[in-house]
Amino acid sequence: MPTTLSLSLGMLVLSALVAAIPAPRPQVSAPSVLASVHEARFRRMATVTVRPECPAAMPRDMLPAVAVVQAYAAPDGHVLAVEPLEIPHPALAQAITPAVMKWRFVIPREDLPARFVTTAKLTFYFANGPGGCTVLHPSEAPSYRDWPSGRVPGARGTG
Repeated sequence: MPTTLSLSLGMLVLSALVAAIPAPRPQVSAPSVLASVHEARFRRMATVTVRPECPAAMPRDMLPAVAVVQAYAAPDGHVLAVEPLEIPHPALAQAITPAVMKWRFVIPREDLPARFVTTAKLTFYFANGPGGCTVLHPSEAPSYRDWPSGRVPGARGTG
């Protein structure tokens, strides 16, 4: 029995270490330039948006939750990559990434190099709604003071 327990704990620690390895940044070719924009502007530039679905694997006791990703859009407006930045549960990354990969943008070309990649952080709010889990747009999300716990979901530390 102690061997089984120690093996289980070892696998748990190994799983946590593997989950902590950051995702690789997308490869940007040499002539490309990164143009970072504010999230609100990036969302206004979007012509097609897809909200992520609430993952079935997401424990409901972890809701509400906030997830942040970095998205990279090519000059033609398609999404090159999505990089998880702050994700409280792996199931959220698995839900957000394919949804954001379907987004499309109109990238303004004034005063920018011919080859550039536009990047911004995108924030998604997952909350318990009347029909279960729901994904809120940042404009629909309550202030952190209004969250049931009185703290920002997914934030580290006490409080």
